Amino acid sequence: MAGAPTIFRICVAVLAAGSASLFALQSSPTVSAERVAFDAWVDGQAKSALDTRRARVAALKTRENIEARQQEVRAGIADMLGVLPGSNGPLDAIVTRTTPRDGYRIEHLVFQSLPGFKVTALVYVPDGPGPFPAVLGTAGHANEGKASPTYQNVWVSLARRGFVVLAYDPFGQGERVEYLDPVKGGSRVGIGTREHSMTGQQLLLSGRTLGAYMVQDMRRALDYLESRTDVDRTRLAVAGNSGGGTQAALLGAVEPRLAAVVISCYMTSWADMWNVPGPQDAEQILPGFVGRGFDFADFAVAAAPRGVLVSSAIKDFFPIAGSRAASEELAPVFAALEAPDRLARVENDATHGWSQPLREGAYRALGTWLGRPGLHPTELPVVAEADAALRVTPTGQLATSLGTRTVRAINADHARALASSRAPVTEAKLRVLAGLSTAATEPRVVLRAGNPWSPAGERLLLEVEPGVRVQARLRRPASAAVSFTLLADERGATSRTELIERLVSEGQTLLAIDVRGTGDLAPAAGVSGYSGAYQFAARAWLLGTSVVAWQTHDLLHGLAVLRVEAGAAAARGPSVRAQGQTVPAALLAAQFDRPAALTLEDGLVSYLDFASADTHDGLTLAVLPGVLQTTDLPELMARVAPVPVRLLSPRTAAGAAITATTLPAHLGTPVPANVTITH
Repeated sequence: MAGAPTIFRICVAVLAAGSASLFALQSSPTVSAERVAFDAWVDGQAKSALDTRRARVAALKTRENIEARQQEVRAGIADMLGVLPGSNGPLDAIVTRTTPRDGYRIEHLVFQSLPGFKVTALVYVPDGPGPFPAVLGTAGHANEGKASPTYQNVWVSLARRGFVVLAYDPFGQGERVEYLDPVKGGSRVGIGTREHSMTGQQLLLSGRTLGAYMVQDMRRALDYLESRTDVDRTRLAVAGNSGGGTQAALLGAVEPRLAAVVISCYMTSWADMWNVPGPQDAEQILPGFVGRGFDFADFAVAAAPRGVLVSSAIKDFFPIAGSRAASEELAPVFAALEAPDRLARVENDATHGWSQPLREGAYRALGTWLGRPGLHPTELPVVAEADAALRVTPTGQLATSLGTRTVRAINADHARALASSRAPVTEAKLRVLAGLSTAATEPRVVLRAGNPWSPAGERLLLEVEPGVRVQARLRRPASAAVSFTLLADERGATSRTELIERLVSEGQTLLAIDVRGTGDLAPAAGVSGYSGAYQFAARAWLLGTSVVAWQTHDLLHGLAVLRVEAGAAAARGPSVRAQGQTVPAALLAAQFDRPAALTLEDGLVSYLDFASADTHDGLTLAVLPGVLQTTDLPELMARVAPVPVRLLSPRTAAGAAITATTLPAHLGTPVPANVTITH
């Protein structure tokens, strides 16, 4: 990288070669062999996809094949994001007030990203005539959003160096709290990552992601910058840290107007990230991202040959080894595109955060790439302004001032539009949704121990994937069985002894199966502030599947085993009883292997109801990405007719009871003739 400043040299001390070891699992006396095998199976899928990708990228030697890869990456990321259709509607931009400062001024701005969906922002404008290069500043997960003191250092320092800066509030932060508590103020669910996780799971149901709405906000911010006469529209950049680094990476991959991208405290590799700290905020989860052969470095591949600064903290929870490996991988790509000086790297020996050395690296990179070289990189002191002094709205919140729509309200409308327009589902589409082949399910019992007529029952291990075994418990009545039932439960079916014994006393033979996500294969404790259920499900989403798909597969194996156990004695075939988050999988499994009856306890009745809810609780494992583009639970209930479907104590997404009176509203359709409700 001849001629580049020293800070831009890529010095990689720790490379990707050691990354694969992070997938290795150590057996523990407290962890079952089945759990170790399952975790290794999940990790192995990620490792296989990442290894294949790494080999493909290493083989990119010519401009032609690199540009082909870029097209693949850009299209893939846009597809996985669920990027919203382009909007060229009115911005309705309003500067609510202007604050003069020494050498620059701050314009307090609000504009529309979508009709009725407003964005609060601060525009830092240098003194002088311009036109100036402009930087879109993306805040990380600070409660104050754009007004965070750390980020003010960047916005002010760039303005002092002759850049226009538009710093905006990501929704869920700053003046854009979407779950505002009208009495206490603040967020009802938690500002930042908690709001994002709440809405993000609902977005997945309709085939979109949180990142898609962030990209929409950022694109409209660029539209606004381009509308200004004091901005040089050929010199636009995006710069952000942490969650803002994620936003910068996403925008850089899909937005051709940018000349430069600064990604701080985000770039790493999934090989290093997969287990610890694991999946993070909702905008960082693109369904299928790992399974389809993508990694963090691909954001920069898509942006090349425009300027990309990889800015990393050595002690970050985004592993530094992955960041260095990404830079090493990217160097020959930029070189082949004849732009080696457009890839830069800066590190600081610190924990997560946009520390001053990393900020100064951004000033130097942006100065070089946006036509302001030679600027002194040292950051002068910035006195952070109080949050109230930087408000755009009178009350400090759009919700109580100018009014705005929310992402979840927009998504609810989108979900309802899907429900009213989609064609009747076919078995082929359901197989894609559940990740099933057309081959018949062959029962495979690899262990049997105990007596099915004893209270403890007979323990079975079912191999549902090569090397993946789930626990099951077979319990028979003393006399001839009058029926056969497959039992699944989000709490672990094999532990539901009281229910099992009650059903056995009624003459039923029970096969209780701990499908993946329950029992011994339930989510482990989460790390880095995220729940175990979220990180468990997010790994499945990243692989391009879901816990619901896994559970559907497991239930089909359970049904196959139970049919063998029943033999000629089961005149009607087995029934299925599912509880909680296993309910969607039971309905999906019933599409391919019709049971005699379905009992669905304490579960969802509609994904549309989930997507339209104000809040939801305890449904993360039931999230099925893209389901509402294909079907919904009421349609699946009706499709199994005349099989009776009994809804036992059904619940809303927030956990409230659904009654016979309210059931049609929550289904979103008339109650199918084969469906009854009891409590």
